[in-house]
Amino acid sequence: MQSISRNFHPQWNEMRFFNREKPQLSIPVSFTRNLEDNERELESQDDGDSYLVDRKGNEYEPYALAWRYLGMYIDCDVDAMSEASYGRRRLEDDVDCSRKVLWAAYVDPRYSGGSIGEYQYFNLTTLQWDKQYCKSRRCVRMDCHEPNTHFKLVGVFKETDGMEDWAEQLFKHEGICLWNDEDGYEFMQKYREIWPNYCYQLSLTGDDGGTLYLHMKPEAWGNFSYGIYSDEDCSQESEYVSFSDYVQIHYNYYYGSNGNSAAQTWNSTFSKWNDYMNVYKICQPCRA
Repeated sequence: MQSISRNFHPQWNEMRFFNREKPQLSIPVSFTRNLEDNERELESQDDGDSYLVDRKGNEYEPYALAWRYLGMYIDCDVDAMSEASYGRRRLEDDVDCSRKVLWAAYVDPRYSGGSIGEYQYFNLTTLQWDKQYCKSRRCVRMDCHEPNTHFKLVGVFKETDGMEDWAEQLFKHEGICLWNDEDGYEFMQKYREIWPNYCYQLSLTGDDGGTLYLHMKPEAWGNFSYGIYSDEDCSQESEYVSFSDYVQIHYNYYYGSNGNSAAQTWNSTFSKWNDYMNVYKICQPCRA
């Protein structure tokens, strides 16, 4: 673990990322590639139905559509990347590397008009398929998350605002129902507002005097945590300082306490968040 130099005083905004009052408590690894935007449009009809319209003009019956959360990735402008002398790609100046949420939409080509009553839903509590909502002769699994599903992929979409607006709408309209857990809902709403939505410059630096930055770090299986980065775009993760390292040194220096407990609390917080997000990685109806 690299030591941190004490050249700056903590800024108020930084304290929200390391506050001691936090509760006690694998999408792919990040990549720097622009995904081609899938143009989509929601149209409302006079009868109240809404359709997802893809770039080819195809419309889909809303009850035949399903979706699932894939995770988060780092979206950088690859055209502004150049080869560094040491063999690694680096970013030119003034290039934004934002965090974007990925989700996928699917359609059931065999849908027969029975609305949500045609489907079994996977119960994460019992780990079994639940048939209680089936109201028609056709009672099939809504299993677009499984490799041998009969659902067909409509497209993979990215949310340009990252977790912020997407999670707010999702939790407000679906989270409270799916989790069936008021404490969990409050936890997710609280941390949705805490996660940084930009590359944040930290007040402590490394031994080499280099500035350190904090941002959300995409991880395997659609999870994320915090990462410590060495560039202002938060595209290059620090080779010497991890988030746990920084938390421990931060608490030790500013509070005179062992930062191990704080680091463990943060790790538990990320685990708890990612566990609650698992439900969205399972195939979900677009309309219920």
